[in-house]
Amino acid sequence: MISHIPNRHRYRSCLFHNRRQRWFQRQRLLRRGSGTFRIPESIRMPHVLGIYREDERNLLLSAVRLIHDKAARKGKVCLDFTETRKIFTHGMLYLYAEVKNLQNLRPNLRFSCIESRNDKVNHVLHQVGVFALCRHSFTVKKQYRDVVYWRSCHGVEVLAESFDKVIDPDNVLNKIPASIDIYGGCVEATKNAHVHAYIEERKLSPVDNENTAWWIFSQIKDGKVSIAICDLGIGIPRTLPKTDRNFFMKILASIASRTDAHLIEGAIDTPSSRTQKGYRGNGLKKIAKIAADDRRASFAIYSGKGYVGTDSGRRQKCNYSRALPGTIVAWNLPLGENDDHD
Repeated sequence: MISHIPNRHRYRSCLFHNRRQRWFQRQRLLRRGSGTFRIPESIRMPHVLGIYREDERNLLLSAVRLIHDKAARKGKVCLDFTETRKIFTHGMLYLYAEVKNLQNLRPNLRFSCIESRNDKVNHVLHQVGVFALCRHSFTVKKQYRDVVYWRSCHGVEVLAESFDKVIDPDNVLNKIPASIDIYGGCVEATKNAHVHAYIEERKLSPVDNENTAWWIFSQIKDGKVSIAICDLGIGIPRTLPKTDRNFFMKILASIASRTDAHLIEGAIDTPSSRTQKGYRGNGLKKIAKIAADDRRASFAIYSGKGYVGTDSGRRQKCNYSRALPGTIVAWNLPLGENDDHD
């Protein structure tokens, strides 16, 4: 019996050694961006990636600020999506743009990530390219119909020849009613980003707008086309008085309050001038009017602290406590004519 004691201690020592060795192996895997365990000092992403609700918006903006802080101090940033259970297009687009811009600014900066416990969330992160930015390999196990049709693209110049990256013109343009100028809306939004959004440096961080000035998510599904365009500029409320003073004064005369939401609404509703300067093109105004006239359509602009949107024929606007460091313009339009004559 006594002879068994040394063997027993030797066995316990081997167990301890093996556990310690396995722990170090896990850490090495995690540093390479693989595995499912949490990396120390990783940045936890919110449960919901969105910017419409005040609480979700604040959490996402705080997470993005942490990403910038860590990127400035270290050469590696880990995004922990473990608890993320829902993703909205506008929130995902904004996060994607910020991560991509940081990679443009710092080519040696390396992003890694930890997958969500939610398989659909992982499918979205894979589909729009977040996993690719993080060099994270992922095999799609289940195809989600409301995910597989999403496309993503980015650019610098005004969107024109690259329009086929947003939608498939051969299969879609002939289905779009003549009254819906999707091409004009995309051209105007990207023109605003290219020409006006970066006339000053924003507070959060510089933007490598010579490499990428705008980012787009698009989807065509169930007879509707959805497009969201993001820039990381100083925002419409700050841009308006700097691009054309006369137009800005005209907007001020038409609004009740000088909040960001009222300024955005004024820019949409104020008649355009002949000069076509600033945020006064016709494409976005036409799309905003379509959303007001057709209950099947929706339109939204997030910029600075303001939000203006139309859904089910109703206009809404609000101001948030924290500013979005950029602008997102999005619309969801039907491909068929409106049969509602009420």
